Amino acid sequence: MRWIGALFFVAALAIWPDAALEAARGAMEAWATSVAPALFPFVAAIPALTCPEARMAYEKWLGKAMRALFRVPASASGAIVIGFLAGSPAGATALKQTMAGETYTRAEAIRAA
Repeated sequence: MRWIGALFFVAALAIWPDAALEAARGAMEAWATSVAPALFPFVAAIPALTCPEARMAYEKWLGKAMRALFRVPASASGAIVIGFLAGSPAGATALKQTMAGETYTRAEAIRAA
């Protein structure tokens, strides 16, 4: 069944190459004028917001609040903030790096994740 769909699209590209080229050009233009400018600040700022120095600052500034809100050690606050800012994979990586140097209980690790 997949082969039929794939063959259909290959045939459509062969029959109408100008339409396919124009559609691809329009898609790239839309990406370049809307998606790329929206992502650039995020891509530029994330390394500064997720570096080890920033993680230590989050721990210092937000440690007590995170301990009260989520019942996790203050050292996990950096990983939680990074998870909020950069998403789940970055937060999980930050938590893994934080946990490598400390001992967390299973419940604390689950709450921090």
